[in-house]
Amino acid sequence: MHSGRPTACTDPELADQETTPGIGVHCVLSDVFHPEALCRAAEIEHARRQLMIDRDAFVELMSGVCAPVTVITATGADRRPHGSTVSSFASLSLDPPLVSFALDRASGLLNHLQPGDRVGVNILGAHQRALASAFARRSQEGSKFDGVAWTRRAGLPHLPESAGWTAGLVQRHVDGGDHILLVVCVEEAETTPVPPLTYARRVFGTHTPLAVAS
Repeated sequence: MHSGRPTACTDPELADQETTPGIGVHCVLSDVFHPEALCRAAEIEHARRQLMIDRDAFVELMSGVCAPVTVITATGADRRPHGSTVSSFASLSLDPPLVSFALDRASGLLNHLQPGDRVGVNILGAHQRALASAFARRSQEGSKFDGVAWTRRAGLPHLPESAGWTAGLVQRHVDGGDHILLVVCVEEAETTPVPPLTYARRVFGTHTPLAVAS
């Protein structure tokens, strides 16, 4: 499953100063490092480290964010199915209809989801947590689809009895640190009455409406 990794948060004023000519680790004056510039660069780096959030605190914070559980699928050039569990799926735009999700830079699925490629999103139901675990495992011998009931829909691997389905075209990749954010233009969408599978505090669950106060 997906888990976030912290990134540095830089004060805008520090960022502006860092990009000012004459300030920075590699600033050179007449091909000689300027001592004052190097000192200032060290101060900026120290301030950056002071502002960086603790990694464990960030991971713990994000573990409490309830996320949908999906299996992103693609068809390879050899027509073989590919898929991976993703919990970063989100709506991005209504006009035009866009969704997004993130993949680890090391994910093999990225090879099959370049801009212009078609992608399927199976929004898992509460009864499909076994599928979520199966598609979350790292690549190994065999296919993640071995022993799994699936069909092809619009040329893409589809998991029946899911809570929802959408398919579309990968529009672009956006740099996201150790992940790549994929922006997808939606071409097809279907919902079902199946309760959705969710993930929070490192456990699977589902949505339950709150009781209405009398």
